[in-house]
Amino acid sequence: MVIKSRNKAIPYLLGISLICTAVLAICTLIDVGKHRSFLSKDSYFRSAIFGNELQLPINLLKYTIENANYPLLSDEEKIGKERRESWNQAYTAIEKRGKANARYTYNSKLQEARMSDISGDVSRFQQEFDKQILDVQAEVAKLLDVRKIQYLEYKNKEFSDVADSLIARGESFHYYVRDPKTDHLYSNMIKEPGAAEFEQALFYAELPQKQVSNSFLKGINKFFQQNQLHGYILIPKEAMWSSQMHEDYTYYQAISKRIWLEIGLFAVLCMIAGVLVWIMRRKHSFQVLAEEMPLKWLEYVPLDLRVIAAFLILLLLFNQINDNSFFQKPLRFQQAVDGIQLSLTMILLVILMMDGRRLYRDKAALRNQWNNCLLNTMIQLCTLKLIRKSLRFKVVFVFILTSLFGISFLITIYWMFVLDWNNGIILFAGGYLLAFLFTILPKCVQQIRLFEQILYGVEQMAAGNLADVIPEKGSGNLSRLAHHVNQMKDGFKASMENEMKSERMKAELITNVSHDLKTPLTSIINYVDLLKQRDLAPDKVETYIEVLDRKSQRLKVLIDDLFEASKMSSGSVELQIEKVNVSALLEQALAEFSEMMESSPLIFRLQVEHPHIVAALDGRKTWRVFENLISNAIKYAMPNTRVHLTLSEDEDQVFFIIKNVSAYEIDFDAEELFERFKRGDESRQTEGSGLGLAIAKSIMQLQGGQLKIDMDGDLFKVTVIMKKK
Repeated sequence: MVIKSRNKAIPYLLGISLICTAVLAICTLIDVGKHRSFLSKDSYFRSAIFGNELQLPINLLKYTIENANYPLLSDEEKIGKERRESWNQAYTAIEKRGKANARYTYNSKLQEARMSDISGDVSRFQQEFDKQILDVQAEVAKLLDVRKIQYLEYKNKEFSDVADSLIARGESFHYYVRDPKTDHLYSNMIKEPGAAEFEQALFYAELPQKQVSNSFLKGINKFFQQNQLHGYILIPKEAMWSSQMHEDYTYYQAISKRIWLEIGLFAVLCMIAGVLVWIMRRKHSFQVLAEEMPLKWLEYVPLDLRVIAAFLILLLLFNQINDNSFFQKPLRFQQAVDGIQLSLTMILLVILMMDGRRLYRDKAALRNQWNNCLLNTMIQLCTLKLIRKSLRFKVVFVFILTSLFGISFLITIYWMFVLDWNNGIILFAGGYLLAFLFTILPKCVQQIRLFEQILYGVEQMAAGNLADVIPEKGSGNLSRLAHHVNQMKDGFKASMENEMKSERMKAELITNVSHDLKTPLTSIINYVDLLKQRDLAPDKVETYIEVLDRKSQRLKVLIDDLFEASKMSSGSVELQIEKVNVSALLEQALAEFSEMMESSPLIFRLQVEHPHIVAALDGRKTWRVFENLISNAIKYAMPNTRVHLTLSEDEDQVFFIIKNVSAYEIDFDAEELFERFKRGDESRQTEGSGLGLAIAKSIMQLQGGQLKIDMDGDLFKVTVIMKKK
């Protein structure tokens, strides 16, 4: 009997041995594959680690050579001509802005003083203006001097730090570089290196090279070629102080030795595995394992759980093999534990695979286990459609379950204290109590909590608080009720916001219209009253008449723009849609504004994809769009900045984009600029009517296009989209 038992155990022992051998061989192969780069003799000198470590001393050497004459340079030479010109341009711009601000401040004061014929005020304002100009010039000169001192301090410290850092690396990085043009020598070596020094070096390179031997030397090699230098760089085998490169080199050598040993181990393991397979085939061990391995216990585990378990075990196995540390020193007890765990995981996976093979051959057993699996059971339960039943049904169902809970509780108490514990009824009652406590009761508590949240949300909504959101948990009636209440709340909130916005915009419109129409009208009335005065000088009469004419024209423009905006928004405009060369139309619009563009402190940049961009438009109305946008840029762009105009197209649309830096801070929604009489200049000191963008947008909408505004800080961008058909 003992011999027979031993014979039965042999196939299992052989199988376990084969699995353990295969696991160790796979781990060895993966570790060799991950570290195959270490097999090369010069693997370290071709690694990114070496390249990164070498780059710093190389950069220090390049800096030292490039700045060899730095201590002999004057301050101006250290700064450089280009940098000095850049500083001058920047600080000249600052000075111009300061002077412009001074002129803006005092021009109006001087003009009012001259018109009032008060000579004392004119002289005082002129002196204040001249003093502010001198203050601006002095402040800019002071800023420039501070900038110069800071830059020189930075450059001097940089030169000193580089020299100290290169000296500190002298033990681990040797260099010998000569400039044939000046015969200047850069070196931390006593003499030019030769064969003896090369033999004692971990790494050396003669530069420049026609064919660069190492990719990390391309930069320094190019530097040597450009500057016609010749020399050597070396890393000695031995240094007084250990450097990171020496430590990394030692580490790479140890890894390389380990990988070669692993290759030998893999070969031995493959031979052992081959011998085990030969023995198992000879003794028919595979057949014995397939027929006699006890797999019946797996039927108690649902089929879908077994499939999920096999998938998770496979992922776990891959993760364990990929992250194994069997070959890392020093050896630890945890490595043995990991090996045993990995082997057991592999054995469990093999058992599940053999069970899958058995079910694949037995279709009836596979069908039976599928019908009893957990997923199929859940599907059958879901077919009851309890969630979609009426609320009355759910209330009755919960009432019955709760009643059964009370009965089960009484039965359990009675049997516990009066009768014998060993009874089937108490087991049923106790099981039902547990099921109720862990399933029905939490669900009821959840629904009660959701109902309280809905009630609280409705109370808040009735009180006018529309910010709170009722959580929509689950998929029952209360969840749908919470969803509908949230929708109602969002609708009320949106309606209130729209109404508030509408009222605010109405008030702003009335205020802006009143202001923009009242200003020129008031001026007209005042100057008419002045003209009624007798004994006016002829030159003053002409001046007043010019002002009246200008204000009348201003009033006419405002009224015309308002009338046109009203027509555009109502859609009562006849359009003459035809094929229009948008490129030519834009060029015409720019030509009309050429004098204003040249006289303005702005720089215009035009980019047109090609001169024959065609779209289906009303040419006159589209010209008005271009006119309004260009006029807005001239009025509201920050002085001394660029205005970019771009015209491009795709298959179906034409795009016109105009970008500029706003001279005024826009601290409201950019879409409000489309409203009538809304301006970026909220002080309303510019000559704009506040209707240009509204008219332009209405024109584009009538033509089937779009006009959009985008803001990024002070960057103002308008995009016009035109359809080709």
